[in-house]
Amino acid sequence: MKKILIFSIFLILFVFVGCNNDYYEIKNFDIPCLTVTNDNQKITVERGGYSWAVKNTNITTDTDGPEKIAENMEGDIVLPNTQLNMKFTQTPSKVNVIYCGELKDVEYSFTENSIIVPKEEGIFVFEVAGEWEQGRVSYTIKIIVKNN
Repeated sequence: MKKILIFSIFLILFVFVGCNNDYYEIKNFDIPCLTVTNDNQKITVERGGYSWAVKNTNITTDTDGPEKIAENMEGDIVLPNTQLNMKFTQTPSKVNVIYCGELKDVEYSFTENSIIVPKEEGIFVFEVAGEWEQGRVSYTIKIIVKNN
């Protein structure tokens, strides 16, 4: 009887540990992070939705859009025409920066490593979308452009 009990406990532990390892690997896959700075000031970045491939499994999350995410962000104050430097934990193959707002004629520019914020004062929300071989990740940045 003791042998059956010990075997049953061993079997149950083996199943749980085996399943949890796969779950752990899928839940903790390495999604790139984005760090944005202005001089030595760190700019707040919120990760949005993503689609990522891990071990023959595609994981897709759906979140609110950048404008909705930004509602819960304070925003960081920067000067007009300031350069925001972007650094990813993994180098993306492509980066798009999209201005999300009502002012369609706002001028800003970006490269894969930086964004030049508008010269107009105001609150600006940007979506930074990075693409990698494993998938796509969206990030939201909220800045407040203000003259001192």
